[in-house]
Parts: sequence; C-alpha cells; structure tokens
Amino acid sequence: MRPLLLPIIKKLNREYFANCSYFSRIIEKWLQFVEQKNFFVGNFKDIAKSPGDLLMSIHHFLGIEFDKTIYEKKIKKIINKSKNLEIPPYIKSSLQQRYNDEINLLRSRYNLDI
Repeated sequence: MRPLLLPIIKKLNREYFANCSYFSRIIEKWLQFVEQKNFFVGNFKDIAKSPGDLLMSIHHFLGIEFDKTIYEKKIKKIINKSKNLEIPPYIKSSLQQRYNDEINLLRSRYNLDI
C-alpha cells in the first residue's frame, strides 16, 4: 500500500465517518420524527446521471406539477465539474467489504440502484 493512502484509511476508520456512512441508520433516526409517507429517499448518482428524472420524482412526491421546460437548460449545465478520479483498488475493496450489507439493505428497502 502506498504511504499516501494511510491518512485516507485512518480518516475513513474514524467513528464520525463511520456513523455518517450508514444511511439506513440516519434515515431511521429521521423517521422517528417524520412519517414514512412524508420522507423522500433519492439516489445521489441521479443528480449527475438523470437530474430531470430526479426532479420529476421529487415533484411527484410533493404533489407539484412538473414542467420540464422550466429546467431543460439548467439541468444540462455542469457546475463545479471535478476530475474523474478512480478510487485506489485497496480503498475501494475495503469500502465494498465494509458497506456491502448497508448497500444491500438500501437497495432492497428503498429500491435504489447503488
């Protein structure tokens, strides 16, 4: 393993980051205060992959008419584009092992394509 990766791994292993990474737990905490029918769960990937569909889903959830013409130009505009960097294999493998059960839970409970 490259020495540069050690600080990243140490940070990922901190309790704070672990607690922020289990979305099912975060959702369960919110559901103590908000009824399931009033709680929308979306997929972050959809912001880049299909922002129009995500906006339509949110509008539908809120019971608001969706007018695609309002968003057509803005949806396609790329803001704050970052470099397309690959996660180093060691870190990717470690994260996949750590969050495999969490990912499967979110997939099944919220029908998310993660």
